[in-house]
Amino acid sequence: MSAFISITDVHKVYRVGAGMLRRGQALQAVRGVSLAVAKGASYGLVGESGSGKSTLAKIVMGAERPSAGTVQIDGRLMDGRASALSWLRTCLQPVLQDPYGSLNPTFCVRQLVDEPLRIHHKGLSARELTLRVNTLLAQVGLPTHLALRHPRELSGGQKQRVAIARALALSPQCLVLDEPVSALDVSVQAQVLNLLDDMQAERGLTYLLISHDLAVVAHMSDHVGVMYLGALQEQGPVEQVLAAPRHPYTRALIAAAEPVRGRLAEPLQGEVPSPLAPPSGCVFHPRCPAASARCRREAPPLRQVAQGHWAACHNA
Repeated sequence: MSAFISITDVHKVYRVGAGMLRRGQALQAVRGVSLAVAKGASYGLVGESGSGKSTLAKIVMGAERPSAGTVQIDGRLMDGRASALSWLRTCLQPVLQDPYGSLNPTFCVRQLVDEPLRIHHKGLSARELTLRVNTLLAQVGLPTHLALRHPRELSGGQKQRVAIARALALSPQCLVLDEPVSALDVSVQAQVLNLLDDMQAERGLTYLLISHDLAVVAHMSDHVGVMYLGALQEQGPVEQVLAAPRHPYTRALIAAAEPVRGRLAEPLQGEVPSPLAPPSGCVFHPRCPAASARCRREAPPLRQVAQGHWAACHNA
């Protein structure tokens, strides 16, 4: 199966405190990430806050330019040119974390959903727009009478369904799901996740899922990448990585999410180091219970530890 998203050695560096006469400090938000997402598959990125997941998602969506490395979407190089970005807007759409903040409160549901169509398909008549909106609302499980309501009149689950309908308006091939259910009540999360599963099966969509919730990643993803301080620490088939994790950070995340299953893992100590002053050697060594002198001086490469399974650990 060919790769729909291909990320090769991507870096993203921000300058903090830069000014006219100051270069500022380098904050490396993403460090040498390479991954591939097969067409029609789901890839989950997991890690603590500040691990670089959302920055990488912004690079894939074209909202940020990488400082180094390349991103290809469906074989097309995303080089920042206007033509590439224009094509990307119809090919790939985001579903963001907060449905309360991602929907314009002054628009009714019909305006929210048909806005992409009005921008990209200017020749559609009012009747065609209405039919298209009603079809999209039906596909995400919303009655058409909600089309005239405003976001403040909807529940959290309904808002996220509207956001999904809007993302599907241009018939994209890929959705970038950035914490798509974390702002919702637990009782609603499963409904939205099942809806996303159904949409993927019906449309053959590719998903890049960003989440801190391992249960969501396990439910949604075919492959998973575990990020820490801007770099991938482990990646592979989701069942393999979660059943037999090879990196101590992955084991610690599983232990935090599932204490009974992860009871043999050491709990994480301390805080994530500042990306302005990352540790020498392995970036995880200050919090790793198995760190050695080698870990403190030598950064481990991401190497294959099983078929399709990679880990950046000297002891993997």
